[in-house]
Amino acid sequence: MNSFKHGLYARKSLVQTGPYREIVVEYEELLGALVKDLEPADSVERSFVETAADAWARKHRAIRSERARVAEAIEKICKEDKNRDRQMAKQRLFGDVLAAEVKVSEGEQGSALAWDNFSPTRLAFIRGVIEAKGGPEAAEKFQKLRSAQERKELFHQVVGWEDLQLYEWLTNRVKGALEDHLKELEKLTANQQSEQEDLQLKLGIDGSLVLPEKEAEFFVGFISRCQRQYEKAIEDLMRYRVMKRTLKDEEDEAPNLLKEARAEIVQEN
Repeated sequence: MNSFKHGLYARKSLVQTGPYREIVVEYEELLGALVKDLEPADSVERSFVETAADAWARKHRAIRSERARVAEAIEKICKEDKNRDRQMAKQRLFGDVLAAEVKVSEGEQGSALAWDNFSPTRLAFIRGVIEAKGGPEAAEKFQKLRSAQERKELFHQVVGWEDLQLYEWLTNRVKGALEDHLKELEKLTANQQSEQEDLQLKLGIDGSLVLPEKEAEFFVGFISRCQRQYEKAIEDLMRYRVMKRTLKDEEDEAPNLLKEARAEIVQEN
C-alpha cells in the first residue's frame, strides 16, 4: 500500500512505472489544453492553471492505479475460486469413495471379511484403530505389511477384536464418516455459492469493493481530494481575475475622482 501512496504523491515531472506509468508528455498535453482553454494572462494565473493540471493528473493517476488494483484483486479471487473448485471436486470424490465403502460393508458377511481385498480407505480406518490401541509404531508396522494374513494377525494381536466386531465397527465408522462428510460438503457448497454471489454483487455495484476496506477508502479519499484541489485552483483563478478587474476599474476611476475633487475645491474658493 505504501508503494501506491508514494507513486500517487510523486511529483508530476517523474516518470513512473507499473500501474503509475505517467509520461511527462501526457502531463504537458493536459497543461497545454488547460492553458489554451483558460488563457492565463500572467505568472500568477499560470500558477493556478498548473496547480489545476497537477491535481487533475494526480486524480487520473489514482483512477488508473485503482483500476489496476481492482484487476489484480479480481484475478486473485478467480485463482482462489479455481483452487476452491479443485478442493470441492476432491471432497466430492472422497464422498463417493465413502459411499462406495458403505455399499461394500452392507454387502459383506461380518464373519468373513475379505482381508485380501480391503480398499485403501478401509485400511486407513483400521490403521487408525491400531494406532489408538497400540501406538504409532504398531500403526507404522501395519502400514508396511503387504500380506493380508500378516495384517489380520497384527490387528487381532494389537486390538483384540474378532472379524465380526471389526465389521460392525467399520460399517458404523464409514456410515458416520459419510454423514459427517456430506454435512461438511453441504456447508462448503453453501459458503462457496454465497461468496460467488457476494463477489458478483460487489462487481455489479462498484469494482473497488473487491479491494481491502482501507485501500478502497484511501483511493476514494485521494481522488476526492484531487478533485477538490482542481476545483479550488479554478475558483482561485476566477477570483484573482475578478480582483484584478476591480483594481483596474478603481485605478481608472481615480483620475476622474481627483478632477472632481479639484473642481469642488475651486468652486468653494
